[in-house]
Amino acid sequence: MTTDRELVVREASASDVRRIAQLHIASWQATYTSELPSDFLAKQDPVAHAAGWLRQLEEGVHVQVVEENGSLVGFVACGPGRDGPSLREEEWEIYNLHVARSRQGQGIGSAMYEKAVRMGRGHGARTLILWVVRTNARARAFYEWKGMRHDGGEQEHSVGLGHVLHEVRYRMRLSGSEV
Repeated sequence: MTTDRELVVREASASDVRRIAQLHIASWQATYTSELPSDFLAKQDPVAHAAGWLRQLEEGVHVQVVEENGSLVGFVACGPGRDGPSLREEEWEIYNLHVARSRQGQGIGSAMYEKAVRMGRGHGARTLILWVVRTNARARAFYEWKGMRHDGGEQEHSVGLGHVLHEVRYRMRLSGSEV
């Protein structure tokens, strides 16, 4: 049996921010049930998130979306490293990478990751970094499978009114060898 599945990867536009926000919220609601209170997750405002994504697009964040037959199934947001101004030109950072829960494990995350790597190389970056929630074992395993390694960096990421996610930093050289 064949399917009529068509995946399209393209640059996000302002008309995509509502769907990006919805996928981002759904991803958090499925992933962080142990890290964040259920009432906090349930009250995430898609309109406010969409406004935030529009702001990021306007500020030059590179966002690529993956659509399947017109439905958004994944996205990646990336750009210069945010750890410090002296590193911005040498580091490329994946800010967000999310795939619809029903489509995980089907290569969409890998395609988004590879797109971010190519964009970083295209911008002359030497190193790829990202922050991932410490307890997100699935994401950590994915990034390790891609050759990234925890470099010892840790931070607390405030997500609103006293709610904090503990994150660890992953890194790899874009020249091909690990850091």
